[in-house]
Amino acid sequence: MQRQFKGWIPNVTGRISFSSIGNTSHPNFCKYSNKTDQSDRYLVAFQKRDTRDFVFPKQFQAILAYILGIDGPLYFSVMAKTYDHDGRAFEKFEGKIFIFKNKKIWKAGPRNKMHQYIGDQNLYSSQISANIKSQFGERYKDLALYLAQHASFHVEFSLLRDGEVTITYNTDFQIATDAPKVQNIANLDYVKLISSQAFFFMKDISHTHQHHNSKTDTVVDLHSLSAGDDVSWREQTLYALYRKIIQFKKMDGEKSKIDALGTLSYTETFAKISEVKLGDDKDKLPKYISEFLRESIEAARLISDLVVKVRAEKREKVENYLIGAVGLGFTIPALLQLTGTPVDATPSGALVLFATWLLQNPFETIGGIFIIVWSHIYVLADSARMRSILRVLVSGNQKVSGVIALLISMAFVWIVYHVLLVWDPSVSLQCNPLNWLNASLVRLHELAVHVYASYF
Repeated sequence: MQRQFKGWIPNVTGRISFSSIGNTSHPNFCKYSNKTDQSDRYLVAFQKRDTRDFVFPKQFQAILAYILGIDGPLYFSVMAKTYDHDGRAFEKFEGKIFIFKNKKIWKAGPRNKMHQYIGDQNLYSSQISANIKSQFGERYKDLALYLAQHASFHVEFSLLRDGEVTITYNTDFQIATDAPKVQNIANLDYVKLISSQAFFFMKDISHTHQHHNSKTDTVVDLHSLSAGDDVSWREQTLYALYRKIIQFKKMDGEKSKIDALGTLSYTETFAKISEVKLGDDKDKLPKYISEFLRESIEAARLISDLVVKVRAEKREKVENYLIGAVGLGFTIPALLQLTGTPVDATPSGALVLFATWLLQNPFETIGGIFIIVWSHIYVLADSARMRSILRVLVSGNQKVSGVIALLISMAFVWIVYHVLLVWDPSVSLQCNPLNWLNASLVRLHELAVHVYASYF
């Protein structure tokens, strides 16, 4: 028994370059061989992929997975050849995608055999050797059979030049004896999950993420294919593309507007491909007025540029005022000294402490300034990074998010209360080496106590 799914690999020309498939480092480096002669093209590739769905930064995912006992990395490999389609040569890739869950099994045999095959095929040259089929045809079949016997899952696929992908999952496919079992092929969600991972793998090694974040695979998805129905999956794909365009359009920043225009180009390409493929049934697809949407995105882009310029001007004014105030503070005493005017003023203790600290710890000061500037430019001013931080804060449901927000608020109130009203500066000055910071907090503490006593 089998299930079929269809999806589309985004492209703007309507024709994918088969020769570039495999040449990618997203999400990890892909080891591949993609060789051709005048009659055939052979593709063999593999890649390690992490399918764990964490909201935490990638650097901490492996540690968190180990602590929680979550086994996420899978090993994907593909073997495919080109075939004729619609009277044209090299118009279709057909083959199999193998998924290995067991790391030991993958490294014990399949990985080494693929390494050897890829290395040998990469040495092939159609100009000095016989045709590629006679050179590698039998080895290709033997390797595909070996992978099928050791893989946890595998699916058949076909990829057309226009980007349309068909994934076939069959319960009769031979797999490893210790592979996880799909108890019921009618469980479409589980079968689709496996097929979708195979589709995302094929999409990543065939497609460059130019107009969307490479970490998101949901720009286009895989859809179940019903017998005789070639419209529904196209309709769902168009819906997904237009939703992504609107999402980009509503986001701040010029880049999001450029991404919206790029995704619109993908969408228009897929719509035209679908109209040609469907023929008389093309009227069953929803109609979108792309021209007006493009104009709307361009208008939003101009507004976004204007907002950025206004913010930059305001920030520049504030910076100029601050620099001017600091310069004035240093200039006036110097001018008074030149005129011989006596100045009866005691230097600020905080200013003296800061100057002393700067002279004694120049590298620490420069490092602190660098961290502040870096965090502003690369974290606070980067909407994508801020969204990642917010994803961690709101990673749970509504109740969990509310508890997190409440705990953060309570911690902030506790710190402010104890520093301003309860904290004993004399004790801290004796035990804390950062006296310059404590000295500044002393004055803040005294001011807070005075205000509290005056009004309460």
